[in-house]
Amino acid sequence: MPIEERSLERAIGVLRDHLNGVLARTISQARLIVFAVRDIDPPQIGVHLREGTAIGAQLRSSYGGLRLLLTQRCISTVAGRGRRRTHTLHTVHYRYALRAEDTDEPFIRWEYERDRPEGQWCRHHVQGPQTLRVAASDVSLNDLHLPTGWVTIEEVIRFCIVDLGVPTNPAHDWDAVLEDSYRTFRTDFAPIGEV
Repeated sequence: MPIEERSLERAIGVLRDHLNGVLARTISQARLIVFAVRDIDPPQIGVHLREGTAIGAQLRSSYGGLRLLLTQRCISTVAGRGRRRTHTLHTVHYRYALRAEDTDEPFIRWEYERDRPEGQWCRHHVQGPQTLRVAASDVSLNDLHLPTGWVTIEEVIRFCIVDLGVPTNPAHDWDAVLEDSYRTFRTDFAPIGEV
């Protein structure tokens, strides 16, 4: 079941509050900035992670300072009328990226585009500035769209904690928070056939 509420504001609030709660109980107090464009059909909702005026959340890792960048774009479809009217959010784009504090380019990013042109690159993919050896040639991972399948923010946070050594909020069991959030995503937020 996707996020479905009686108003667009309530649907946006459910998404924002859920993601802010997961981040706060695991690795960051940075907050999501949400904006909605209502004068197009269907309405679009954007979510970006900010810490003060800086884009992304500042993280300490075993390798140095990092920024977690999170962008998600959803559309809202409307069903019913009057008191039975509901707004349903559908993810059409996400981008989760990690970059070193002293750079502008992420060293890795996971992306999804629902509406890519037919026959083009993989909708779910990973990219970064690393060079890969392909046969006798060196190719930048940025020139490829390495398929990944759907990547959730919970798995990106898990990667940050386990593989990059980002400290967690000691007041919470981060693993339980991520498992519970992922379960909510799969059962409450994800429309059947979209994950």
